[in-house]
Amino acid sequence: MLISRKKLNTLVDLTDISDNALSEKLSCYGGLEVESISQLLPNCGYIVGQVLTCGQHPDADKLNICTVDVGLEVLTIVCGAPNVAAGKFVIVALVGTTLPSGITIEKRNIRGIDSTGMLCSLQEIGLEEKFVDPRYKDGIYLFEDELVVIGTSAAAALELDTTVFDLSITPNRADCLSYRGVAYEVAALFEKKIAIEHFEKKQVLGAPKAGLQIQNCLIESDGVKNYELLVFENLVVKPSPLWMQGFLIASGMRPINNIVDITNYIMLFLGQPLHAFDANKLATDTLVVRQACELELLETLDGKMRQLTPEDIIIATPNNPIALAGVMGGKSTEIDTKTTTIAVESAIFDPVAIRKTATHFNLRSDASQRFEKGIDATVPALALALAAELLAKYANATIGNKIIIAKKSATTQQKICCSHLKLENKIGVSLEQQFIQKTLENLGCAVSFSENSYTVTPPSWRLDLHTFEDIAEEVSRIYGFDKLPNILPIDTIRPVFKTEEELELTNLHRKLQAMGLQEILTYTLAHKKKATLGAYGDVLEPLEILYPLNNERTTLKTTTYSSIIEVLQYHFNRGFQSAQFYEISDLYGSNTIKKTLSFGSFGKLLDDVLYRTSVPTDFFLLKGIVSDAFPNLAVNFEYRTTTHEVFHPKLAADLYLENTYIGTIGKIHPSLAKDLAVSEQLYFGELNLGKIIDFAITTKANAISYQTISNQPNIERDLAFVMDKRIAIQTLLNTIWEYAGTDCQDIIVFDVYEGENIDSSLKSVSLKFRFNNRNQSLKNDEIDMLIQQILKQSKKQYGAIVRGAIYED
Repeated sequence: MLISRKKLNTLVDLTDISDNALSEKLSCYGGLEVESISQLLPNCGYIVGQVLTCGQHPDADKLNICTVDVGLEVLTIVCGAPNVAAGKFVIVALVGTTLPSGITIEKRNIRGIDSTGMLCSLQEIGLEEKFVDPRYKDGIYLFEDELVVIGTSAAAALELDTTVFDLSITPNRADCLSYRGVAYEVAALFEKKIAIEHFEKKQVLGAPKAGLQIQNCLIESDGVKNYELLVFENLVVKPSPLWMQGFLIASGMRPINNIVDITNYIMLFLGQPLHAFDANKLATDTLVVRQACELELLETLDGKMRQLTPEDIIIATPNNPIALAGVMGGKSTEIDTKTTTIAVESAIFDPVAIRKTATHFNLRSDASQRFEKGIDATVPALALALAAELLAKYANATIGNKIIIAKKSATTQQKICCSHLKLENKIGVSLEQQFIQKTLENLGCAVSFSENSYTVTPPSWRLDLHTFEDIAEEVSRIYGFDKLPNILPIDTIRPVFKTEEELELTNLHRKLQAMGLQEILTYTLAHKKKATLGAYGDVLEPLEILYPLNNERTTLKTTTYSSIIEVLQYHFNRGFQSAQFYEISDLYGSNTIKKTLSFGSFGKLLDDVLYRTSVPTDFFLLKGIVSDAFPNLAVNFEYRTTTHEVFHPKLAADLYLENTYIGTIGKIHPSLAKDLAVSEQLYFGELNLGKIIDFAITTKANAISYQTISNQPNIERDLAFVMDKRIAIQTLLNTIWEYAGTDCQDIIVFDVYEGENIDSSLKSVSLKFRFNNRNQSLKNDEIDMLIQQILKQSKKQYGAIVRGAIYED
């Protein structure tokens, strides 16, 4: 919010307050951070002059020799502007003046004529081009007001001699999106009186007239809180007065014409957006405020055709929409130089509805910003009264009708009660009753004090004051947060105990990081296609954001594959020889939240040059990460063949816990790598961490058991099974465990062979069996019986045989 000190000074006397003091108070005590202080014009050393004579240069077709009265002397200035003429009042830069461009004006001889100064355009004296009237963009500026005084400051004559404060307004302070709100804040901070007469409602006189373009206004939308309309006739469209143009420029708005400028002035001054319709273009006597119809079209003032939705509130004739309520007017009723009758709208719309519309169309206007934050319910009528006064004065307008009040919500100010002692205890210091009461009254509150308690009625424009805590904060900040004592709160420190799930997550983080994986955090939102990439098993229903910030973040992710692939590829493309990452995140469905562990790797997990040891990334590395990350589960993961489209068909597996699908790990599918233009050397996985933790907690009692080391000797046997290569090794192991007996302590796969001396459809799987009985030494006969059971069942169920073994009937 840009604030002109010159205008603010008309509301609160700032003559004895420096710019720095005002900035410090607003930032430290007002909660309105001043981001910058600047002069509207970088150099105010320009003066007003009058061109006495103007004739063509004898040696240049496009140059003119002008004699210019600057008050104390008459100067000869050579000027090339096409619009310079005798009798005009102009901006003069005297010799020695330095322009914003860095050029210093000197006495120069231009083709035989000495030129002692420069006639300036607005751009040359430092005004941004967007603020310049199109009539003067290609020439010098000409004052239209003959009341300007020759020799005086040009900046003052242009009403641009002001300091501009750029305020950062917090979302709760909607009142400070207006000069009125900032003025009350400054008055309270410096204990000044405010020029209240500027904010007192004036009576608007008008009577019904037959034949006017607008007689009725129908409200058919619940999103309208207040709606008032006033018709003005016989007005003349022309430039607004210089003081108003200067005010708008200082506030960051471009002057257009007196009608539009007056509505913008009132919006900045009171915080109430107004919109003016050209009533002659309506061709109806009735306006309707309603929800838009599906696929209804409206061309807005920026010349763009908008396709509306039923969520948008519009102003319409019985046949067509003419404005997007609270956001932007329509092209069909735009004010132009031929406008003579207007209808001025002063309304309050639902903040949520306006925010949705503005976001949907990516059309954040000054008006929509104020409607979104909230409007003082008492200000629409005051705004119309001020509009009537200004339009009559600067556009020769007459009121064409009485105010049409289509809808007006009841306004009741909430009273907040708080005791003096409670306020002191909350703030932490002792304060006099007079200070508290005066502070709140300076902020615009009505305050009564009785029986050591305050009854506070916030002003209608302070929409952020609702509770006792709000009142305590107002008093605290005006008193000064820097004056409050630094006292630590006295309280009992209570230990914080983590839940079992939190403990499991903490341990998991430690284990993964100890294995060399780095934690990453990726976006919860993704493009719709990426958000559901590789959906498999427990598929979540994707949720799309109604109003996404951009097209790349439209949907809540239901899988993490796209994220982990992007992160791995990002590092791969930048020359990393290896990278290992993990992420613990929540995935969201329509009514479900799934906690997920995703991890990925390429290159070598460890690479010790000194000891020549390394662990290359492959499927077995991922399997090892899973096993080491969850060592305390009561049962091991079961690995099964996968048909997951994201993974390589032969270098990936589904993980199960007691026949419950947990996730998938493996190498990226070559076709997917090609589609995504990523490396084929990426390995990754995604596990349903919620199910794993639930399983770990429910089986925790059985997960860890301790016993003494057996004194009995181990017996080991090695067997090499030749079997169909299509059968998963885990499937064979599950069957072997069923018949291996309780004395079988471990079965280890130590070799898998495919190649020479074995049929191409077969593979050889070498297993090491370890048997032990804690109570007695096992005999070979007992082990042989178990081995026979294993051999029989393996052959019977899978055709797996051990070459050279003797099979007993």
